[in-house]
Amino acid sequence: MTIISIVLLEHFAILLNRRDGQLEYRRREAFKKHEQQAQQHFQHQLRRRREEELQRQAEQQAEARQESEHRADAQHQHHHDKASGARQGTSPRDPALSWGTTT
Repeated sequence: MTIISIVLLEHFAILLNRRDGQLEYRRREAFKKHEQQAQQHFQHQLRRRREEELQRQAEQQAEARQESEHRADAQHQHHHDKASGARQGTSPRDPALSWGTTT
């Protein structure tokens, strides 16, 4: 009877070890899957941040380009107004100075 009990206990221990091994394997696999999902999520966030940053930079460049074009157009218009005013006989200076009279 003692020998049968020892044999049963040994078989029970073997079954427990096997079950522990299976549980440990499942735990490792679940951890790997979790790590992989976390890495994918992180990569997705990085990609989205890069895309948002590129979009923001493109918008800033477009705004700067528009502002630069607006300033260039305004300067061109200002020079055009000065030039056309000089052709019409008007001077940007005080008219009294151009006639040589004092006030």
